[in-house]
Amino acid sequence: MIGAILTNKAALVRVPAGDWLAFVGGLLGVSLTILGTVALEQWKRQAEKRGDRELIIGALEKLAEALDGIPQEDEQPGAFDWDAKKADELLSQIDEATDLLKYARLNTRLSTVEQVLKINRAEKEIAEANVTLEREQRWIAGHGNKPNVLEKFNSNIRAVAEKLRPPILEAVRALKTG
Repeated sequence: MIGAILTNKAALVRVPAGDWLAFVGGLLGVSLTILGTVALEQWKRQAEKRGDRELIIGALEKLAEALDGIPQEDEQPGAFDWDAKKADELLSQIDEATDLLKYARLNTRLSTVEQVLKINRAEKEIAEANVTLEREQRWIAGHGNKPNVLEKFNSNIRAVAEKLRPPILEAVRALKTG
């Protein structure tokens, strides 16, 4: 249909129909190339964003897994009677997950206000928890495996885990839905 219209216009202006068709074909080809390039770049950017968000989600989930390794107080008695070595392993896992989160945050742009707020809250709680965890680590290293030391350590670590879980899970939910 476009070809017929162009052929009629070409006859009125005395330009050969082939020239009109070549002009429109070139114009159409360039337009489609530009649109295709823009669409491809947009798709690439969205894929990068998804990958970046997955990195943050992975870091937060790794941190949540480390916290899940801490038995609750109402679980079997003696389940959390740890020595200094086990405490160091737990704190190392939490440090590792925290470092991964810092790296992921530096390389990721978040797309919604809710995501930014939830991640910022989680990072604030993690920073506060790290101060407590480092203090606990120094304290247990200085006082050894005495029952009262481990009991206090266990109680403090549980409190940190309970404070960290909600903001971490909220941040993961915000990233997965946003």
